Amino acid sequence: MLNHKALSAVITLMECESFQEAATILKMSPAAFSRHIKAAEDYAGFRLFMRGRTAVRPTGPGEVFIRHAQNLHRAIARFDQATHQIQQGAQGGLLRVACGPLTTLTLIAPALREASRRFPSLRFRVHVRATFEPMLALKRGEIDLFVGDLTHTPLIDGIEVRVVEKRSVIFVAAPGHPLLRGGPYGLPEILRFPLLSPFLHRHWRNTVTKALGDDETAKRLVERIPAVECDDYALLLDLIDDSTYVCGGMRENFAEGLASGKLHEINVAGQIPWNISVVRQNQEVSDALEAVWASLVGRHDQ
Repeated sequence: MLNHKALSAVITLMECESFQEAATILKMSPAAFSRHIKAAEDYAGFRLFMRGRTAVRPTGPGEVFIRHAQNLHRAIARFDQATHQIQQGAQGGLLRVACGPLTTLTLIAPALREASRRFPSLRFRVHVRATFEPMLALKRGEIDLFVGDLTHTPLIDGIEVRVVEKRSVIFVAAPGHPLLRGGPYGLPEILRFPLLSPFLHRHWRNTVTKALGDDETAKRLVERIPAVECDDYALLLDLIDDSTYVCGGMRENFAEGLASGKLHEINVAGQIPWNISVVRQNQEVSDALEAVWASLVGRHDQ
């Protein structure tokens, strides 16, 4: 049977359609990742992927093979999760949460405080980074819950997704920036200046590329952004004092700077939507996970 790394490699490659992106997600070197794909193809006895000019996609037999691999991967994850719950107890143990950098204060902290009051022995492991691939992590059983940006909300067997907020990105700059004179400005005008931003994953890049015209010029422009990529908004806000930068995010990220006059909002034409979603596996949910989920969804329903 395929080992765990080869199994993860073929599943991740089908999701990402890119050797480099899949290897990065799995924290493998390109050479090691390619060896695992070759091992899977040797095991299958046929070619699993076609290497195209712009993307890697499964062959017909490869897609069937990988669907079965996904089922096996989910079964292993459920087994591991059930074993963990038996060891720790459904009302104690460890709750693993992944989230983007924009949700920690407004959503994550209140939900965890409420859960810790109900389950005093519960421990939390919170991963705050925009580079997280939530669907893959959930399917692999690496996390129990994701809260953050999903530019699209796909329907996947065994995965439950709730959009709890729909927001729009704003752009800000320091006083004296040329974009603070007049407007409204479109994305091509804004992105002439160096952008500060958290990690821009594939779906965000596709969204921006389409907004810029979806041509070769747009693709080249998107390849060059951001000038500084960091999931720590404290660092981005320090850097924004340089009047050449613009920064994108949620209004609350810039609330203090906007109130003090250190930052000003750029007059933007149109909107870039941002979906704040909560995502979990909907099988064998613990009482603690159910409590955190209800808290997050309940805030939206109120």
